[in-house]
Amino acid sequence: MLSPFDWLRRCESGAELLSILGMLHQDPDCFTRLEAVASLKSSVGIDESGTESNQSLSNRDSANQRRTKEPSPIGIGPVPNALAVPCSRCWLYPRLPQSIYCGICRVIRNGTRDTGVVIRDVVVAWGYVNFLPAQLQAKANKVPNHLLGIFIPDEQHFVALLRRREIHPWLQDLVLYYGADFKGHIQIFPTMGSDNGLGMGDILCRAIRHEGYFQLDKLRIRFYTRAFQVLRPHEADKEGLLTFEVAEFLSLLEMASIFRSLITPADQKMLYELLTMPTDAGEMFYWGRVTGSLTPRVRDLLEAWQMRSWPANRVKFFYELMENVDYQPAA
Repeated sequence: MLSPFDWLRRCESGAELLSILGMLHQDPDCFTRLEAVASLKSSVGIDESGTESNQSLSNRDSANQRRTKEPSPIGIGPVPNALAVPCSRCWLYPRLPQSIYCGICRVIRNGTRDTGVVIRDVVVAWGYVNFLPAQLQAKANKVPNHLLGIFIPDEQHFVALLRRREIHPWLQDLVLYYGADFKGHIQIFPTMGSDNGLGMGDILCRAIRHEGYFQLDKLRIRFYTRAFQVLRPHEADKEGLLTFEVAEFLSLLEMASIFRSLITPADQKMLYELLTMPTDAGEMFYWGRVTGSLTPRVRDLLEAWQMRSWPANRVKFFYELMENVDYQPAA
């Protein structure tokens, strides 16, 4: 029998991760119940329409005897061969009649049908902290504020899903309530689909592995701009564009929000091309012409932040960070 955390680590996409978290929120014992139901269905042979197959009818007597006993956990599926194969998703449990999935995987798949649009704007947060704040614990069957779903495997870990633009208010609430007493390491990375056998669960497992690199002496945020960056974080970490203290990361989010609110998309694109331009390509000449078309308030902002001296990799990171902040029109 797989635990709920095992199912989370075996998910293939962000949509499946959201589906599993929703199942666990509605019924924390849902996987135990589904395994018992799937055990009965697979043993009796109930097809998709709810009727018994011909093969099961010949074994009705033995099936009825099994029904009288307490449902046992679903057994491991058959060894893949020409006549029988296990569930095509988990490759552990037997398939339901007239289906390529076991009972549990079919429920997970069905839960992903309406999440395609939502999941594109969602990030995953894996936390290893010294204690779990009350803001991370569901109350009265209600998901905590700013979150779409959360699972707590033990007293020091959690995995949560939230929209990109909820990162700043969510972290800000945690810091305001608990301050320096709240310590740990929170890794944030985007969701993804299954790609060449590498799924969302594999990314989550690699993030779990990275938690051993830091001590619980302060609250740190490790922000990945792409899910695959979790596999090879060393380059971004050496550049100082991956791990931040929480105050520094909140300050960067605030800067990104101000930048996005004050500067029009067209000017943002123009500044990006200018700031990432090689120094020998006339950058000094174009800088004066570009800034001359901006408002005095924006010019003062660029001067105060000294964005002209930023390296290209920091500029790219800053623009990717802007996708995770809210737009607030200037007064």
